[in-house]
Amino acid sequence: MKRKVFGVLACMGLTFLGHAKVLTVSNNVASPGQYTVLQTACDAAASNDTIYIHGSESSYGEVSITKPLVLIGTGVNAQKRFKFSSSVSTISIGWNASTTQNGGGSKIFGLDINTFYINDSQNSSGIKNVLIQRNRIGYISVGGYRVASNININNNVLGGASINGKSVYLKNNVILGGVSGGEKDFVGTLVVAHNVIYGSCSISRASVYNNIFYSSSSEVFQYCQYTSITRNLVIGKINYTNANIVFGTNTGGENILNEDPLFVDVNTNLMSYSYTNPPTGPFVDYHLSAGSPAIGAGIGGVDLGIYGGDTPFFEGTSEDGRNRYFPMPAIPVMLDMNIVNSSVLKNGKIKVEFKARKQD
Repeated sequence: MKRKVFGVLACMGLTFLGHAKVLTVSNNVASPGQYTVLQTACDAAASNDTIYIHGSESSYGEVSITKPLVLIGTGVNAQKRFKFSSSVSTISIGWNASTTQNGGGSKIFGLDINTFYINDSQNSSGIKNVLIQRNRIGYISVGGYRVASNININNNVLGGASINGKSVYLKNNVILGGVSGGEKDFVGTLVVAHNVIYGSCSISRASVYNNIFYSSSSEVFQYCQYTSITRNLVIGKINYTNANIVFGTNTGGENILNEDPLFVDVNTNLMSYSYTNPPTGPFVDYHLSAGSPAIGAGIGGVDLGIYGGDTPFFEGTSEDGRNRYFPMPAIPVMLDMNIVNSSVLKNGKIKVEFKARKQD
Protein backbone atom coordinates (compact mmCIF):
# COMPACT_ATOMS: atom_id res chain seq x y z
CA MET A 1 0.00 0.00 0.00
CA LYS A 2 1.30 3.48 -0.91
CA ARG A 3 0.51 6.82 0.64
CA LYS A 4 0.66 10.15 -1.17
CA VAL A 5 3.04 12.58 0.46
CA PHE A 6 3.15 16.25 -0.48
CA GLY A 7 5.30 19.10 0.75
CA VAL A 8 8.15 18.90 3.22
CA LEU A 9 8.56 17.43 6.67
CA ALA A 10 7.66 19.83 9.45
CA CYS A 11 9.93 18.02 11.90
CA MET A 12 12.88 18.70 9.63
CA GLY A 13 11.90 22.36 9.42
CA LEU A 14 12.07 22.62 13.20
CA THR A 15 15.75 21.79 13.18
CA PHE A 16 16.34 24.00 10.15
CA LEU A 17 14.85 27.16 11.57
CA GLY A 18 15.60 26.94 15.28
CA HIS A 19 12.94 27.88 17.86
CA ALA A 20 10.38 29.56 15.60
CA LYS A 21 7.15 27.65 15.07
CA VAL A 22 6.35 25.81 11.87
CA LEU A 23 2.87 26.06 10.39
CA THR A 24 1.53 24.15 7.41
CA VAL A 25 -1.05 25.21 4.85
CA SER A 26 -2.68 23.08 2.18
CA ASN A 27 -5.76 23.47 0.00
CA ASN A 28 -5.19 19.95 -1.34
CA VAL A 29 -7.59 17.52 0.35
CA ALA A 30 -5.18 14.63 -0.32
CA SER A 31 -2.48 16.35 1.75
CA PRO A 32 -4.09 18.21 4.67
CA GLY A 33 -2.30 20.94 6.60
CA GLN A 34 -3.11 22.99 9.69
CA TYR A 35 -4.67 25.68 7.47
CA THR A 36 -6.33 25.68 4.08
CA VAL A 37 -5.96 29.44 3.40
CA LEU A 38 -2.49 30.97 3.19
CA GLN A 39 -3.59 34.40 4.44
CA THR A 40 -5.17 32.79 7.51
CA ALA A 41 -1.91 31.01 8.26
CA CYS A 42 0.06 34.27 7.88
CA ASP A 43 -2.34 36.07 10.21
CA ALA A 44 -2.06 33.29 12.80
CA ALA A 45 1.73 33.08 12.66
CA ALA A 46 3.98 34.96 15.04
CA SER A 47 6.94 36.98 13.83
CA ASN A 48 9.71 34.81 12.35
CA ASP A 49 7.52 31.72 12.13
CA THR A 50 7.85 29.45 9.10
CA ILE A 51 4.94 28.46 6.86
CA TYR A 52 5.24 25.40 4.64
CA ILE A 53 2.95 25.65 1.62
CA HIS A 54 1.99 22.25 0.21
CA GLY A 55 1.90 21.66 -3.51
CA SER A 56 -1.53 21.87 -5.06
CA GLU A 57 -3.36 22.10 -8.37
CA SER A 58 -5.10 25.24 -7.02
CA SER A 59 -3.62 28.67 -6.34
CA TYR A 60 -3.44 29.99 -2.79
CA GLY A 61 -4.63 33.39 -4.01
CA GLU A 62 -3.47 36.72 -2.61
CA VAL A 63 -1.46 37.13 0.58
CA SER A 64 -0.34 40.21 2.52
CA ILE A 65 2.69 39.90 4.80
CA THR A 66 2.98 42.52 7.55
CA LYS A 67 5.37 40.72 9.91
CA PRO A 68 8.65 38.89 9.31
CA LEU A 69 7.79 35.38 8.05
CA VAL A 70 9.48 32.57 6.17
CA LEU A 71 7.35 31.12 3.34
CA ILE A 72 8.57 27.88 1.79
CA GLY A 73 6.87 26.21 -1.16
CA THR A 74 7.56 22.89 -2.81
CA GLY A 75 9.40 24.45 -5.75
CA VAL A 76 7.99 25.43 -9.13
CA ASN A 77 8.65 22.00 -10.64
CA ALA A 78 9.05 19.86 -7.53
CA GLN A 79 11.49 17.03 -8.17
CA LYS A 80 9.63 14.32 -6.31
CA ARG A 81 6.93 11.76 -6.78
CA PHE A 82 3.97 14.15 -6.74
CA LYS A 83 5.00 17.21 -8.68
CA PHE A 84 2.49 19.88 -7.63
CA SER A 85 3.84 23.40 -7.23
CA SER A 86 2.87 25.97 -4.60
CA SER A 87 1.31 28.86 -6.54
CA VAL A 88 0.19 32.28 -5.30
CA SER A 89 -1.48 35.02 -7.33
CA THR A 90 -0.04 37.99 -5.38
CA ILE A 91 2.35 38.50 -2.49
CA SER A 92 2.53 41.95 -0.91
CA ILE A 93 5.08 42.71 1.78
CA GLY A 94 3.91 45.84 3.54
CA TRP A 95 2.83 47.52 6.77
CA ASN A 96 0.27 46.88 9.48
CA ALA A 97 -1.33 50.28 10.00
CA SER A 98 -2.52 49.52 13.55
CA THR A 99 0.76 48.15 14.89
CA THR A 100 3.26 49.87 12.55
CA GLN A 101 4.89 46.45 12.15
CA ASN A 102 6.01 45.47 8.67
CA GLY A 103 7.09 42.43 6.69
CA GLY A 104 10.78 43.30 6.75
CA GLY A 105 12.95 40.30 7.52
CA SER A 106 10.77 37.93 5.47
CA LYS A 107 12.17 35.15 3.29
CA ILE A 108 10.34 33.65 0.32
CA PHE A 109 11.42 30.37 -1.28
CA GLY A 110 10.12 27.92 -3.85
CA LEU A 111 6.85 29.58 -4.93
CA ASP A 112 5.18 30.22 -8.29
CA ILE A 113 3.95 33.84 -7.99
CA ASN A 114 2.09 36.01 -10.50
CA THR A 115 2.94 39.40 -8.95
CA PHE A 116 5.15 40.38 -6.01
CA TYR A 117 5.16 43.80 -4.33
CA ILE A 118 7.34 45.25 -1.62
CA ASN A 119 5.35 48.30 -0.55
CA ASP A 120 7.34 50.79 1.49
CA SER A 121 5.76 53.85 3.08
CA GLN A 122 6.38 57.51 2.30
CA ASN A 123 7.02 58.50 5.92
CA SER A 124 8.89 55.43 7.11
CA SER A 125 12.36 53.99 7.38
CA GLY A 126 11.40 51.39 4.80
CA ILE A 127 11.06 47.63 4.65
CA LYS A 128 14.40 45.96 5.27
CA ASN A 129 16.18 42.63 4.94
CA VAL A 130 14.02 40.61 2.54
CA LEU A 131 15.31 37.54 0.70
CA ILE A 132 13.49 36.28 -2.41
CA GLN A 133 15.07 33.13 -3.81
CA ARG A 134 14.31 30.18 -6.12
CA ASN A 135 10.87 31.35 -7.23
CA ARG A 136 9.15 31.98 -10.54
CA ILE A 137 7.59 35.46 -10.47
CA GLY A 138 5.62 37.05 -13.29
CA TYR A 139 6.43 40.60 -12.19
CA ILE A 140 8.18 42.04 -9.13
CA SER A 141 8.05 45.64 -7.92
CA VAL A 142 10.19 46.97 -5.07
CA GLY A 143 9.75 50.19 -3.16
CA GLY A 144 7.59 52.93 -4.67
CA TYR A 145 9.03 55.48 -2.22
CA ARG A 146 12.59 54.18 -2.58
CA VAL A 147 13.25 53.56 1.12
CA ALA A 148 13.30 49.75 1.08
CA SER A 149 16.77 48.45 1.95
CA ASN A 150 18.79 45.26 1.80
CA ILE A 151 16.39 43.54 -0.59
CA ASN A 152 18.05 40.49 -2.13
CA ILE A 153 16.43 38.95 -5.23
CA ASN A 154 18.47 36.07 -6.57
CA ASN A 155 18.20 32.73 -8.36
CA ASN A 156 14.68 33.43 -9.64
CA VAL A 157 12.97 33.35 -13.02
CA LEU A 158 11.25 36.74 -13.42
CA GLY A 159 8.87 38.00 -16.08
CA GLY A 160 9.92 41.60 -15.38
CA ALA A 161 11.24 43.78 -12.54
CA SER A 162 10.96 47.34 -11.24
CA ILE A 163 13.51 47.99 -8.51
CA ASN A 164 13.84 51.02 -6.25
CA GLY A 165 15.29 51.40 -2.78
CA LYS A 166 18.25 52.36 -0.66
CA SER A 167 19.87 49.01 -1.39
CA VAL A 168 18.37 46.43 -3.74
CA TYR A 169 20.40 43.57 -5.20
CA LEU A 170 19.10 41.82 -8.31
CA LYS A 171 21.55 38.99 -8.94
CA ASN A 172 21.75 35.73 -10.87
CA ASN A 173 18.21 35.77 -12.22
CA VAL A 174 16.71 35.05 -15.62
CA ILE A 175 14.58 38.12 -16.42
CA LEU A 176 12.33 37.84 -19.44
CA GLY A 177 10.76 41.33 -19.57
CA GLY A 178 13.46 43.88 -18.82
CA VAL A 179 14.37 45.93 -15.73
CA SER A 180 13.31 49.45 -14.72
CA GLY A 181 13.64 51.65 -11.65
CA GLY A 182 15.50 54.44 -9.94
CA GLU A 183 15.47 58.17 -10.65
CA LYS A 184 18.27 60.55 -11.54
CA ASP A 185 17.71 62.62 -8.37
CA PHE A 186 17.65 59.58 -6.07
CA VAL A 187 20.87 58.25 -4.56
CA GLY A 188 20.70 54.61 -3.53
CA THR A 189 22.41 51.30 -4.11
CA LEU A 190 20.79 49.41 -6.97
CA VAL A 191 22.84 46.48 -8.19
CA VAL A 192 21.96 44.49 -11.31
CA ALA A 193 24.57 41.78 -11.73
CA HIS A 194 25.03 38.32 -13.25
CA ASN A 195 21.59 38.11 -14.82
CA VAL A 196 20.38 37.01 -18.23
CA ILE A 197 17.96 39.79 -19.26
CA TYR A 198 15.64 40.00 -22.25
CA GLY A 199 14.51 43.57 -22.99
CA SER A 200 15.72 46.99 -21.93
CA CYS A 201 17.45 48.18 -18.78
CA SER A 202 15.86 51.51 -17.88
CA ILE A 203 17.33 52.39 -14.50
CA SER A 204 19.18 55.29 -12.91
CA ARG A 205 21.73 55.58 -10.12
CA ALA A 206 22.63 51.90 -10.42
CA SER A 207 25.54 49.56 -10.95
CA VAL A 208 25.03 47.15 -13.88
CA TYR A 209 27.73 44.56 -14.48
CA ASN A 210 28.46 41.00 -15.61
CA ASN A 211 25.03 40.57 -17.25
CA ILE A 212 24.00 39.23 -20.65
CA PHE A 213 21.34 41.36 -22.39
CA TYR A 214 19.10 40.61 -25.37
CA SER A 215 16.80 43.20 -26.89
CA SER A 216 15.20 43.03 -30.31
CA SER A 217 12.72 45.93 -30.01
CA SER A 218 14.50 48.76 -28.18
CA GLU A 219 17.92 50.08 -27.27
CA VAL A 220 19.00 48.33 -24.10
CA PHE A 221 20.28 51.33 -22.09
CA GLN A 222 18.40 54.17 -23.78
CA TYR A 223 16.88 55.60 -20.58
CA CYS A 224 19.70 54.96 -18.11
CA GLN A 225 21.20 57.90 -16.22
CA TYR A 226 24.01 58.16 -13.65
CA THR A 227 24.55 54.42 -14.00
CA SER A 228 27.75 52.39 -14.15
CA ILE A 229 27.50 49.97 -17.09
CA THR A 230 30.54 47.71 -17.03
CA ARG A 231 31.48 44.38 -18.57
CA ASN A 232 28.13 43.23 -19.88
CA LEU A 233 27.47 41.34 -23.08
CA VAL A 234 24.85 43.29 -25.03
CA ILE A 235 22.92 42.19 -28.10
CA GLY A 236 20.66 44.98 -29.37
CA LYS A 237 18.70 45.96 -32.44
CA ILE A 238 21.38 48.43 -33.57
CA ASN A 239 25.13 48.16 -34.00
CA TYR A 240 26.20 49.43 -30.62
CA THR A 241 29.49 50.98 -29.67
CA ASN A 242 30.53 51.45 -26.06
CA ALA A 243 30.18 55.19 -26.64
CA ASN A 244 26.41 54.98 -27.15
CA ILE A 245 25.94 52.62 -24.20
CA VAL A 246 28.05 54.60 -21.75
CA PHE A 247 26.63 57.99 -22.77
CA GLY A 248 25.78 61.25 -21.00
CA THR A 249 25.90 60.84 -17.23
CA ASN A 250 26.58 57.10 -17.39
CA THR A 251 30.01 55.61 -16.71
CA GLY A 252 31.72 52.27 -17.25
CA GLY A 253 32.89 50.44 -20.34
CA GLU A 254 34.53 47.19 -21.48
CA ASN A 255 31.18 45.83 -22.67
CA ILE A 256 30.99 43.09 -25.31
CA LEU A 257 28.67 44.18 -28.11
CA ASN A 258 26.58 42.08 -30.48
CA GLU A 259 28.50 38.85 -29.99
CA ASP A 260 26.74 35.52 -29.50
CA PRO A 261 27.25 34.31 -25.90
CA LEU A 262 26.97 30.72 -27.18
CA PHE A 263 24.41 29.45 -24.71
CA VAL A 264 23.89 25.70 -24.91
CA ASP A 265 20.22 26.33 -25.80
CA VAL A 266 17.81 29.30 -25.64
CA ASN A 267 14.76 28.00 -27.47
CA THR A 268 12.20 27.77 -24.65
CA ASN A 269 10.44 30.37 -22.48
CA LEU A 270 10.96 29.43 -18.84
CA MET A 271 7.65 30.99 -17.79
CA SER A 272 5.87 28.16 -19.62
CA TYR A 273 7.67 25.27 -17.93
CA SER A 274 5.43 22.85 -16.06
CA TYR A 275 4.73 19.17 -15.74
CA THR A 276 1.26 19.49 -17.21
CA ASN A 277 2.34 21.74 -20.08
CA PRO A 278 5.78 20.59 -21.22
CA PRO A 279 7.54 22.79 -23.76
CA THR A 280 8.37 21.60 -27.24
CA GLY A 281 11.90 21.35 -28.52
CA PRO A 282 15.07 21.39 -26.41
CA PHE A 283 14.99 22.62 -22.85
CA VAL A 284 16.57 26.03 -22.27
CA ASP A 285 20.17 25.90 -21.02
CA TYR A 286 22.07 29.09 -20.15
CA HIS A 287 25.40 27.40 -19.60
CA LEU A 288 28.15 28.84 -21.79
CA SER A 289 29.53 26.64 -24.54
CA ALA A 290 33.25 26.37 -25.14
CA GLY A 291 34.52 29.45 -26.94
CA SER A 292 31.86 31.78 -25.55
CA PRO A 293 33.07 35.40 -25.32
CA ALA A 294 31.29 35.60 -21.93
CA ILE A 295 33.67 33.10 -20.29
CA GLY A 296 35.96 34.96 -17.88
CA ALA A 297 34.79 38.33 -19.22
CA GLY A 298 33.29 39.71 -16.02
CA ILE A 299 34.73 41.93 -13.31
CA GLY A 300 37.25 39.83 -11.42
CA GLY A 301 37.63 37.43 -14.33
CA VAL A 302 34.38 35.54 -13.65
CA ASP A 303 31.91 34.36 -16.28
CA LEU A 304 29.07 36.62 -17.36
CA GLY A 305 25.55 35.39 -16.75
CA ILE A 306 23.76 33.49 -14.02
CA TYR A 307 26.50 31.05 -13.03
CA GLY A 308 29.11 33.63 -12.01
CA GLY A 309 29.54 35.85 -8.95
CA ASP A 310 28.89 35.28 -5.27
CA THR A 311 25.31 33.96 -5.63
CA PRO A 312 25.60 31.59 -8.62
CA PHE A 313 22.39 30.01 -9.83
CA PHE A 314 21.90 26.69 -8.07
CA GLU A 315 20.48 24.04 -10.37
CA GLY A 316 17.99 21.29 -9.81
CA THR A 317 19.30 17.74 -9.78
CA SER A 318 16.85 15.84 -11.96
CA GLU A 319 17.61 14.63 -15.46
CA ASP A 320 14.41 16.43 -16.52
CA GLY A 321 15.72 19.68 -18.04
CA ARG A 322 12.76 21.70 -16.75
CA ASN A 323 14.15 21.38 -13.23
CA ARG A 324 17.40 23.14 -14.06
CA TYR A 325 16.06 26.60 -13.26
CA PHE A 326 13.54 25.58 -10.60
CA PRO A 327 15.53 23.95 -7.77
CA MET A 328 13.64 23.12 -4.63
CA PRO A 329 14.25 25.12 -1.41
CA ALA A 330 17.42 24.32 0.50
CA ILE A 331 15.77 22.20 3.18
CA PRO A 332 15.29 18.44 3.63
CA VAL A 333 12.44 17.30 1.39
CA MET A 334 10.62 13.97 1.35
CA LEU A 335 10.65 12.61 -2.19
CA ASP A 336 8.64 9.41 -1.73
CA MET A 337 7.22 7.09 0.96
CA ASN A 338 5.90 3.53 0.88
CA ILE A 339 4.21 1.32 3.46
CA VAL A 340 6.05 -1.98 3.03
CA ASN A 341 3.59 -4.35 4.75
CA SER A 342 0.09 -4.21 3.29
CA SER A 343 -1.58 -5.41 6.51
CA VAL A 344 -0.66 -5.16 10.18
CA LEU A 345 -1.78 -7.39 13.06
CA LYS A 346 -2.95 -5.90 16.32
CA ASN A 347 0.05 -4.51 18.22
CA GLY A 348 2.14 -5.17 15.12
CA LYS A 349 4.63 -2.84 13.48
CA ILE A 350 4.22 -0.84 10.30
CA LYS A 351 7.31 -0.92 8.08
CA VAL A 352 7.88 2.33 6.25
CA GLU A 353 10.44 3.21 3.58
CA PHE A 354 10.98 6.80 2.55
CA LYS A 355 13.38 8.80 0.48
CA ALA A 356 14.45 12.34 1.33
CA ARG A 357 17.05 14.81 0.16
CA LYS A 358 18.51 18.11 1.26
CA GLN A 359 18.66 20.28 -1.84
CA ASP A 360 22.03 21.89 -1.06
